[in-house]
Amino acid sequence: MKQLTIFILATFIFFGLQSCEKPGDNEPNVPPPHDSTNTNPPTSKPDSVLLLTKVVSSGSPGTLLFEYDNENRLKQVTKPFNQANPIISIILYQNGKISTIISQQGSTTADKASAIFYYNATNKCNKVVYKRPRCCLQNDNPYYHTVTDSNYVASYDTIIYNSYGQLSQINKYETGGRFADAVRFIYNSGSDTIPVQLEKTYSSTGETYGLLIYTSNMEHPALRQMWFLPFLAHTTYLAGTSYMVSLPLLFDDRGGSALDEYLSFFSKCVTGYKVSYNGQWSGGLGGFVYSYSADSLTFQGVVPNAWPDVTAKYSFTKVKK
Repeated sequence: MKQLTIFILATFIFFGLQSCEKPGDNEPNVPPPHDSTNTNPPTSKPDSVLLLTKVVSSGSPGTLLFEYDNENRLKQVTKPFNQANPIISIILYQNGKISTIISQQGSTTADKASAIFYYNATNKCNKVVYKRPRCCLQNDNPYYHTVTDSNYVASYDTIIYNSYGQLSQINKYETGGRFADAVRFIYNSGSDTIPVQLEKTYSSTGETYGLLIYTSNMEHPALRQMWFLPFLAHTTYLAGTSYMVSLPLLFDDRGGSALDEYLSFFSKCVTGYKVSYNGQWSGGLGGFVYSYSADSLTFQGVVPNAWPDVTAKYSFTKVKK
């Protein structure tokens, strides 16, 4: 029987566990991009909490809206296309912890797909099962929350930790348990808290895509709340939506598109990256700069000297606990 996991405002430490595996020797020797010098992050008093309410970016994903319940738990992520056709993902809880995510686009009669979360004895997520889309059912219908009707399982992910308790790999399986691809998280040492490289290998072709990540020492305030986004993104895909919902983390669509959805597992601000294909490193981008507004409730990332302008703005609100 599945266990329950982390309260939505728990820190990124859930997945911020690392592998002692080191990057390969064929990585490009590139100096780290510009590091942000901002010193005014949002703060909250003991009787208040900061909640992410809106993301607006100049490219993908455009605008995302975030809604919370009366316990300050994230309950809905919306990407508005128009009033009649938004992409909506509902986050459901048991005993104050995430149990299921249900995604759909458009009206209440639209197809809905769900992700069901399972956890190991140490309360870490070790499996996510995705149900095939079905329409016209209420969100509390058992179809979206159980796998007893296994013929309707679309796919599943297994999440692997190493002996240090660090997230080391996510394996994706398709219908019937066929292995599809693997995403590896690579770190400089077992004491690091942030991966330096991601690799994704497709079983059908053997192709491998790599993403070498540079980060600053600045915490990304949105990522501490959004560790589950790679799984939410897949439910939006299965539901037949026109867009896979994710945060704007790389600020462009070059090279890293095969892996950028997994960057919500990073708690630090990404300042640049390089990409590779089958071990051969090529282009990338650097110089990402971050800043807060005067009231510390707006957080913005900018790629200087980019054309067209590349920005991503995160808005927060402070509410009482």
